[in-house]
Amino acid sequence: MDQLPKIIKDAKEEVRNAEDAMKFHENVAKKSSKNTIGNQEQEKKLREEFNSAIGRLNRAENIFKNSEEIISFWESKLEFGFEELLEDSNRVINGGASSWALRKKSSKNDQGEEE
Repeated sequence: MDQLPKIIKDAKEEVRNAEDAMKFHENVAKKSSKNTIGNQEQEKKLREEFNSAIGRLNRAENIFKNSEEIISFWESKLEFGFEELLEDSNRVINGGASSWALRKKSSKNDQGEEE
């Protein structure tokens, strides 16, 4: 959590650098009026790097946005206990059906109603 702001800052810089590299390459290609295979491959590579940088930035920002909710969830579990998370395990230990078996049964019932 402490590292996320730095990761986001670095990711934003990486996006800017990739965007600048693409613009620079486009300008050079326009000035030389050469649309060679090498230029096309370089443009494709730069675009892939840019898309990858955008993806990393989006993931980091989403994690940051969701972090408060995640922290709150785990703090409540620490404060009030983990019983809710152990319901499925306790049901199986006591001879009940697993969550997988319950979903399978529910799925069969849903399909039977459609027929």
